[in-house]
Amino acid sequence: MERMEKRMSARVERFAADLQAMRAGRASPALLDRVRVQLKGGSAALPELALVTVKDAQHLLVVPNNPDEQRAIEAAIRSAELGLNPRADKNALVVPVPKTTRESRERLARDVGTLAEQARVHVRKDRQDAMKQLKAAAKARNMPKAEAHAWEADVQAATDRHTAQIEQLAKAKAREIERA
Repeated sequence: MERMEKRMSARVERFAADLQAMRAGRASPALLDRVRVQLKGGSAALPELALVTVKDAQHLLVVPNNPDEQRAIEAAIRSAELGLNPRADKNALVVPVPKTTRESRERLARDVGTLAEQARVHVRKDRQDAMKQLKAAAKARNMPKAEAHAWEADVQAATDRHTAQIEQLAKAKAREIERA
């Protein structure tokens, strides 16, 4: 039961992180959290290599910890398929975040729905796995039916709780996208 709760919570956290990374028309440092920068010694996440802050409502400011990595960071942002085009400004990068069009808002809203459904499917799969384990354990231990039903109710309650969290996050992101 505890393992199932952790898996479901991890699914919700992953969904929240995916939503946070979606661009809704306003500059947010979270937009660049998943950008991977290719360096000579391998790759690293952009937040490990630079300070990302909001310059104003439509611009991010990326200040590399090491100025020698500025070109690699710029290339990584361009190639991250976020639709962002950074420009060098002394020892920093200015990243304009374009305003969203109606079409892009509609596409983002569809993407939110798709991500929410994927997260719900994962939570339901975790529920299904927990139910299988519960039934096997109940059979192996000759657990009374009332106790098994109580455990099943707990599993269902956890599923409902995590599904509701996903729904709440999706609705909040949809409202944010509409206002952008």
